[in-house]
Amino acid sequence: MEKVFLIIDESGAKGYSDKGETYPGEIGVMAGFLVLEKNIKNVRVDLDSIKAKYLSDGKVHITDMPPDKQENLRQEIFSYIIDNNLACVFEAIHNEGFFRYFESINKICAEANKQRQSNIKISNNEAKELLHEQLFQGAFGKGIALCIDNFGNTFHLSVITDNIDEGIKRRFSVSANELLDFGDKKVRIVTGYDPCNKTVVRGDITTELGNIKDIIDDYSKIRFSIDCEDTGLTLAADVIANSLNYHFKNRIATELGSPLNTKNALKDFPLQSVMYGLWESQDLNYCSDAFFMYPEDSEKK
Repeated sequence: MEKVFLIIDESGAKGYSDKGETYPGEIGVMAGFLVLEKNIKNVRVDLDSIKAKYLSDGKVHITDMPPDKQENLRQEIFSYIIDNNLACVFEAIHNEGFFRYFESINKICAEANKQRQSNIKISNNEAKELLHEQLFQGAFGKGIALCIDNFGNTFHLSVITDNIDEGIKRRFSVSANELLDFGDKKVRIVTGYDPCNKTVVRGDITTELGNIKDIIDDYSKIRFSIDCEDTGLTLAADVIANSLNYHFKNRIATELGSPLNTKNALKDFPLQSVMYGLWESQDLNYCSDAFFMYPEDSEKK
């Protein structure tokens, strides 16, 4: 089974969906690059060598450096990626669009709960999603798509990220499985309270999309793993993510709120030529830019 490494890191916003942007156009981004198993040893040695020139032990982020050294490191990492033709991926999401989307979902759920006629009391806690997790799923999905394009539907995608806590790592695994198991039968257990009989009651909700494998690829033979480290590999991913965040922060006013995951959005970005998964047009029906669209009223702030 072919094994491919996806090294990723995040930059910018990554919090929960109950908080909007802290400045106009704030985004979160997760980005990185892919390396074949046969090349990972050499790439690791090369990037560790670059890291050693700029950062001492215990410091593994580009923001730990003075501005002049940041630029030198950025140029060296970019040159290495381009010279070795390493494919890159990223997922970027407007924080305000993420907030507004789940705000609208919660309003719909609240209205539906008002229409319930059952006496059974069910928790009506509002959905609070994590942007960090959504960014991971987007970048992971593009990594999966690139591997399918090159190796078919049988491979192992080994994700490497910098040190994150176990809770976030578990959420990443759940998010990856949600993508790979899309459409499969799922059973959700719902618990409620019957005030008349003073008892706890349980039910289940089953969802399944029939014949889904006839519509999308069969992902059943795809395997993945998630590991954490602080090395030259993750420093390179940090440089890519940080640079993308800076690129989007410096958009001109007329581009504020425009789609992020498109070829046009990466105009003049040094790694555009090796970036996989960019949308060629404004037809964004199936990407995060459509779901988490930047609201028009925010553009006037």
